[in-house]
Amino acid sequence: MNILETNHLTFNYRNHSVLEDINLKIPEGSIYGYLGKNGEGKSTTIKILLGLEQTKINTVFFYQKEFHSNRLHILQNIGCLIEHPFFYADLSAYENLNYLDILYHCGQKRIQEVLELVNLTKDKDKKVRKYSTGMKQRLGIAMAMFHNPKLLILDEPLNGLDPQGVFEMRELMLKLKSKGKTIFISGHILAEMEKICTHIGILNNKRLLFQGEINSLLNQKKQSYLIHTDQPERCMKICKEHLIPTKRISDGTLIIEIEQDGSFDSFKKLMQQNHIQILFADTYQENLESVFLHLIKTDL
Repeated sequence: MNILETNHLTFNYRNHSVLEDINLKIPEGSIYGYLGKNGEGKSTTIKILLGLEQTKINTVFFYQKEFHSNRLHILQNIGCLIEHPFFYADLSAYENLNYLDILYHCGQKRIQEVLELVNLTKDKDKKVRKYSTGMKQRLGIAMAMFHNPKLLILDEPLNGLDPQGVFEMRELMLKLKSKGKTIFISGHILAEMEKICTHIGILNNKRLLFQGEINSLLNQKKQSYLIHTDQPERCMKICKEHLIPTKRISDGTLIIEIEQDGSFDSFKKLMQQNHIQILFADTYQENLESVFLHLIKTDL
C-alpha cells in the first residue's frame, strides 16, 4: 500500500513551469530516495507534500485521503526536516525536546526513547551549540519524529556531513525503517542513497524519469561486461559498427553493453572473426551513480 501519492502534480511559479505531471507513489515501510540535479524541483515537491506550497485539490493523497480536506490529520502523521534543523542552540538536546513536549504532550518516556534512538543519550545535557554537524542533524530528526509520525520527510539530510556523520545518518535511517517508519529522502550523495533506499524516483526536466524499486532500476539495463583486449581501438570501431555501446576505461580495458540472452557468445565470435583476442572478461555491475548519469544523458 502507498502511504503517499501525488496525482498529476503540476506546479508553476510566476508563469514558470517547475513540475509537470508528477505521480509519486511512496510505498508504506519504504525508504524512498528522491533524486535529481540542483534546481529540478525536489525541494518544491517536498514543500507541496507538506502544504507549504499551494496546489489544486485532488493532487496529494495520504493513505488515499485528499490532503486539503484532511490537512490537520495528515500533518499530525508526518515529521519533516527541511534544509537545516531548528533548535535552541543554548539549550541541551534534552531541553529542546522537553520544550517540544509542551506542544505534543508525549511525556518524558518519549524524550528518552528518541534520544536513545538517535544515539544522543550520553550527550543529552550538552548545549546544542557544542554539537557536531552530524549530532545536530540527528537531533533534528529526533525532533521531527518526536510525535511518532508514520512518514518522515527529509530534505538532503546528508549535506555537510563528514564520513562519520554520513555513516551515523545511514545507520539511523536503517534503524527507523526496521521500526516500521516510511522515509522520503532527497539527496545528492548517490553512493549513500544506494545503500539505504528501497525505492527511487528520478526527477529530470520537470518530470519523473524513473520511479520504482532500486533493484529494478539497477537491473533494467542491458548486461555490461568488463573486457580486456589486445586491440582496443579496433574493438571499439567494430562495436560501433554493430551498435554495441562501448566505453573505454584504460589502455586495453573496455566496458561493453549487450543483451542478457546469451549474446556475449555472439560478441566473442564477432571478435574472433576480426582477429581480436579477448584476454579477460567479466560481468560488470552498474551502480546507482552510473545508471543515474546514463538516464539523465539519455533523457537529454
